[in-house]
Amino acid sequence: MSSASSDAIAAVAIMMRDVYTLVTGKMPPAHKAITLSRWMLAFVIGLAMIFALTSNDIISYITKMISMLMSGLFVCSILGRFWLRFNWQGALTALLSGMLVSIVVLVKADWLAYWGNPCIPSVVGSFVSAIFVTVMTPASKISRQQALEMITQEREGEAIPAKTVVQVSGETQ
Repeated sequence: MSSASSDAIAAVAIMMRDVYTLVTGKMPPAHKAITLSRWMLAFVIGLAMIFALTSNDIISYITKMISMLMSGLFVCSILGRFWLRFNWQGALTALLSGMLVSIVVLVKADWLAYWGNPCIPSVVGSFVSAIFVTVMTPASKISRQQALEMITQEREGEAIPAKTVVQVSGETQ
């Protein structure tokens, strides 16, 4: 159960930190964070339940999850580490195309019979599409060092209010 709970927590953290910020342009307000986290957790658990109900056994469930989610993430990790030109458009394409190829292989019985599971086709499809989209989109105008500095400043900026709240609450007690 700890693996399932840690996966759910990670998914909610990604949705809160990355997806919500991407859509709204800012972190969720503190008074809404718990409610949003609970709704996102319900969504993640519901999605996992749908996949579990379509599987006959735990092995097929794990195979579906690995091919759908981890193939694109694997491609992002490899290209992000070793190819300096790799950009966010390519990363998003890697994640989505890996998932799409996996779904197509799972739906087509003859392809599934040929491949055994969708992992290899989804990784190949994810690599090809990520490289294509990265080459077709403009290169990032900021260096990795600048991006790291921006992330560090953002994190430090969020850490300061938390310390201030602790100090203020400590002074009032």
